[in-house]
Amino acid sequence: MKIAVTILALLLAGNTLAETPEPITAGDAFLHHYDSDKDGKISLEEFQAPAARQFEQMDADADGSISAEEATAFVEKLRSEMQETGKSQ
Repeated sequence: MKIAVTILALLLAGNTLAETPEPITAGDAFLHHYDSDKDGKISLEEFQAPAARQFEQMDADADGSISAEEATAFVEKLRSEMQETGKSQ
C-alpha cells in the first residue's frame, strides 16, 4: 500500500510539474515530493515522513499499530476519494 500511495503521489507531482515548459525527470518529481527543506537532497527523515503521516492516518485508534480493519477502512476511503475525483478506473 505504501508503494501504491507513493507512486500515486509521484505521478500527481509529475503531472503538476509537467505544466512547466521544461521536461521533468523522475528524479525531479522524486525531489519535489520528498525534499521538504529544498536542499536538493533527500534525508532519511524526509524519505520516511510520508510513510509516518500515512501510518498516523491509518491508525484510527492511535494505539501504535494498524489492524486489518484499519487498513481496509483506509483503502476503502482512498478508493472512494479517487472515485469522487474521477481518477478510478
